[in-house]
Formats: sequence, C-alpha cells, structure tokens
Amino acid sequence: MITIVTINLNNKDGLKRTIESVVNQTFFDKVEYVIIDGGSTDGSVDVIKEYDDNIAYWCSEPDGGIFPAMNKSIEHINGDYVLYLNSGDILNKNNVIERVYGELDKDIVYGNEYKVNNKKTLARFPDKLTEAFFKRSALPHQSTFIRTELLKEHNYSTDWKVLGDWSWLRERIMVDKVSYKHLNFPISDYDLNGFSTINQKLFFAERDKYYKQSI
Repeated sequence: MITIVTINLNNKDGLKRTIESVVNQTFFDKVEYVIIDGGSTDGSVDVIKEYDDNIAYWCSEPDGGIFPAMNKSIEHINGDYVLYLNSGDILNKNNVIERVYGELDKDIVYGNEYKVNNKKTLARFPDKLTEAFFKRSALPHQSTFIRTELLKEHNYSTDWKVLGDWSWLRERIMVDKVSYKHLNFPISDYDLNGFSTINQKLFFAERDKYYKQSI
C-alpha cells in the first residue's frame, strides 16, 4: 500500500484539486490517504469533509508549519511507501499510482514533474544523485516515494522553514547511502505558487546555512 499525505493551510481550491487527483486514481484501492490541515479558516475543512469517505485519517488543528505537520502525519502512515503531495500539487495522470506501484523496490523512488504556473514545464531529474546535484537543485517531494520505515527512523528537521525535505533527502542519500531509483516519467504537477517556491530566497539562505553548519 502507498500512503499519500497532503499538508494544507488555507488553500481550499488547491486542496480540492489535490484531493480529486488522488481519489480518481485507477489504483486508489492501493492508496491510504491522509490529510493534515493546520487549522484552516477558509473552508478547507468543508472540502475535506466532502471527501471524508476516501480519507483514512485527517485532522485540522494548529501546528508549527510544514515540517511539524509532515512529522505529525508519520504516526498515521500504514503504507509501505509514502508520497507527500501537498495542497495545490496534483498527480499528473489518473494512472500514476498504477504505473509506480510495481517499481517500488528501493528506499527512495523519484520521478519527474511538471512545474506549473501560467504554463507547464517538464523538469527531469538525473538517474545518479551527487553532492553537486544537491548543491544546485532538489528532489521534488511531490514526485518522491519514500519507504515508510525510513521516515519512522528519521523525522524531518524542524530547524528549517523550507529546507526540511531537501535536508532529509540529501542526508539519506548522500550520508546514509540508502538505495534509490529514478522513474523517467512525470509523477506530479507542481504548483509554483506554493510556499517553498514563493520563498526561494529563504530556501537558498537556509541551504547556505546548512552547508556551513553540516559539512
């Protein structure tokens, strides 16, 4: 089973698009769906309730931000792998989970993505991941399937506002040398209006601080 987790705060329209892309999957019977809402006041909870029958677990309460919310989700994950598909991001096609399901044989399995703003631009990722890659780029968490036991062993760092998933993936791959595999097709459409993207300067500042502290 694959667990898909959606983190949301006051993005009801994006949340609805995300939910529909999940529940309309051809392999939805192989999916456990979890939504962690940070106490939205914009009607997001009404959207969640609309799809309640398709959601294994959801909550709506204040949390400390994206990475505390992602950590909160871990205790509710029962699938063998987890995909964090946050509100506004969508699965690229309704058979993506079906295509991925038989490919999940490494600790981390990642695909490509479309970056979406006024147009869609395909972003391809390398088969081999190096330190040079992490210094200039990042794996897309919305297109990355992670073996659940890894998340239970290593929670996301809450020291960072936007760097938590980058630092987690970099440390598992470059330091712990976990196994990984690239799937050369798009998994998700990434909403460029999301929190991390509109805070690019903060991302680069945190990454510079990370390297000064850690390496």
